[in-house]
Formats: sequence, structure tokens, C-alpha cells
Amino acid sequence: MKTWKETYTNIVLESTEETDLSEARMPQYKKTKFDGKEFDKKKEVKNIKNMINALHKVAKMQDDFQYTAETGYTKDGNPNDIYKKLVECEQALYTYMNGVERGKWDGTIDMDRD
Repeated sequence: MKTWKETYTNIVLESTEETDLSEARMPQYKKTKFDGKEFDKKKEVKNIKNMINALHKVAKMQDDFQYTAETGYTKDGNPNDIYKKLVECEQALYTYMNGVERGKWDGTIDMDRD
């Protein structure tokens, strides 16, 4: 029969060995398949709007947290930071969409573009 310490050690070691957080992280972007092709403004605006809608859904999901976006600073972090970053992401998408609509990205797709 195992002692409580052996049992505890086995449980802790098994749980840390099985946990691979790399799969749970946001994946790196892939190399584009569009390099050298003609830019499709309508398609890009549609994709941007889909991402904005998805961000809105994520922001609504945060309302199910026990500490929501309205929570102020806590000693272990700030749940409101999540909401702030979602707002920053939304703003970046709107900025990109404005550039797309104004023709900044028209033409042949060049991945070396600044």
C-alpha cells in the first residue's frame, strides 16, 4: 500500500507530465497562400466584419466570468485588461478596414510590403 506522500507525488507528476500548454495557445500565423495574387477588397472587408462580430461574442462571454470587465484592479491581475485588449483589437480591425476601403492594400499581394 502506498503512503499518502507517494500517492500525492504520483498524482502531481502525472498531471504535470500530461499538461501541454502549447496546444492551448493561439497558433502562429501560417505562411499566406495569397502572396502574388490580386487583393479582393470585398472578401477582406467581409472577413474583417466576421472577426469584429467574433470579438463581440468573446466580450459577451467575459460577462459570464465571476470577475467581469467592470472589475477593477486585483493583486493577481486585472480582469478588465482582457476587455481593454479586445477593444484594442477591435480598433485595429476598424483601422485596417478603413485602409482596405480606401484602397491602401489594392493591387498584387506582396508580403514584403511595409
